[in-house]
Amino acid sequence: MVKQFDRIGRKHAAFIASQHVFFTASAAASGRVNVSPRGTDAFRVVDPRTVAYLDETGSGNETAAHLRLTGRLTMMFCSFAAKPMILRLYGQGRSLPRGSDAYQTMLRRVYGNQQPPGARQIVCLDVDLVQLSCGNGVPMFDFVAARPTLRQRAAAKGEAWLAVYRQQNNAFSIDGFPTGILPDSGDAPDPGAATETGAATETGAATETGGPAEAAGGPAEAAGGADPAADALATAV
Repeated sequence: MVKQFDRIGRKHAAFIASQHVFFTASAAASGRVNVSPRGTDAFRVVDPRTVAYLDETGSGNETAAHLRLTGRLTMMFCSFAAKPMILRLYGQGRSLPRGSDAYQTMLRRVYGNQQPPGARQIVCLDVDLVQLSCGNGVPMFDFVAARPTLRQRAAAKGEAWLAVYRQQNNAFSIDGFPTGILPDSGDAPDPGAATETGAATETGAATETGGPAEAAGGPAEAAGGADPAADALATAV
């Protein structure tokens, strides 16, 4: 049976805290609908009507673009353990880009002024509906461990490299909507910049692996060298 609430209760917060993954869904009025899986280590219940997660640099930035256009955002948590449950949070979301005053305020208030390597933005959701459903159709899985690759790579590359990467790959959605991650991302896409998939035009803005090359102002990969952390940033977020 479906149950609905106008705020996050203690039992809801406890269920959220016990999960290892959640999903976000967003869309503009037109174009593609985006669904992304995320780890819960940077997720916070701020108060009964507000939640937030600290988002890290990845190959895409669909959620931020959609929030600028419609603000609609749904988050879903589901139990993979013996006791089934699905919890959805509905409401209006907003993206706080790294470096903005709002980001710094939330970082201090919720995260103790601590951010992981590659931090990109904080996404907040003003919750207007909490919905519970049975989850009897969800299979059971055992949690093994958090995947460390994304942060390992971010730490290895450094913030200067990541800043160039975000400029090339995160400023626009796959439908061409600006994400607001950069002050000038409301302009038309640069035809010489890297695409969402990391391919580059003749300007050499990015390498085949989706990272910025030296011509774009970021450090290039060693010629022919393998990336020890694999291409973590190729995971769509």
